[in-house]
Amino acid sequence: MSLTLSQKFLFLLGVVLTILGSFLPWEQGGDFVPYWRSGIQVYPGFVDNGGVIIVSLSLVLLGLVYRLPNFINKPHLWFMGFTMALALISIYDITDIVRRRTELHNVFWAPTVDYGLKMVALGSLCLLVAGLLNYRTQHQMSRTRLVPRA
Repeated sequence: MSLTLSQKFLFLLGVVLTILGSFLPWEQGGDFVPYWRSGIQVYPGFVDNGGVIIVSLSLVLLGLVYRLPNFINKPHLWFMGFTMALALISIYDITDIVRRRTELHNVFWAPTVDYGLKMVALGSLCLLVAGLLNYRTQHQMSRTRLVPRA
């Protein structure tokens, strides 16, 4: 799959943000004893709080762009599907934390969205924009091939 330079920059920025953000804290809460919940917690034991699917989708996107298998037809549509899935997952995780915070009536120990989940959301937004730009260029290229020249 061919990307322009700006699309590659947005793509690589999005992949780095989503993968790094998956290992950083997603939620912070607590009163005198604070707690953090990461997307993928490695220490003291492995706990998946939704980060494995984000890392998996990011790696699939990375493979789709740089090592395209021969059996995939219309890779720009697959790219859009995976980026939309990433965006929806990050929106779901953010709204889940905000919902739990509002259920507790915004007390000071209620959970808040932390910087790891913000990085995942920003990375998925970058990937979505790169996918939309790529889809637009692929669509324009297919339309110019179909129009006969006079």
